[in-house]
Amino acid sequence: GAAIIHVDIHCKEKVEVTLDYNQNPLSASNETLDNGRVKQKLHPERKFLYVAMMSADKFVPTRVRAAVQTWASSIRTWNRNSTVDVEIFAQSNTTVGVPIVKMPGVSDNVYPPQKKSFSMMRYVSDHHGSDYEWFLRLDDDAYVHIEHLESLLRRIDSSQPLYIGSP
Repeated sequence: GAAIIHVDIHCKEKVEVTLDYNQNPLSASNETLDNGRVKQKLHPERKFLYVAMMSADKFVPTRVRAAVQTWASSIRTWNRNSTVDVEIFAQSNTTVGVPIVKMPGVSDNVYPPQKKSFSMMRYVSDHHGSDYEWFLRLDDDAYVHIEHLESLLRRIDSSQPLYIGSP
């Protein structure tokens, strides 16, 4: 599964929002360029999106490599100035072209992987919590259509406390 998470520890109420990225108007802080693409006015001190992919050593040569060779490599093709970063979380020494983060004391072989998932989110919060507008947590078998994701996220005010996805 995949979830887009905007972290705000001061969020006290749950608000469900359904967005159609083709219909929802752009956030007031954004503008549409002549070619129809959206230019978001970002906070200059933050990058746009951090992608944290949870995997296991046994899937790095297959699932992770496929993700890196498809949607993850299309990030810079879609937008050369993209400030989207991808990190893989697995106990692996394999090289696939994107950083692989090993978490001490967390096994790749335990199912269900709650400890691994929570450890990954703790790492993301501790190391990147204020560096990005948006965070995406996904598994290694997910496919991201980066153009659609960017279009959706640029229509949402990232300063609002949001959780988009399924719990």
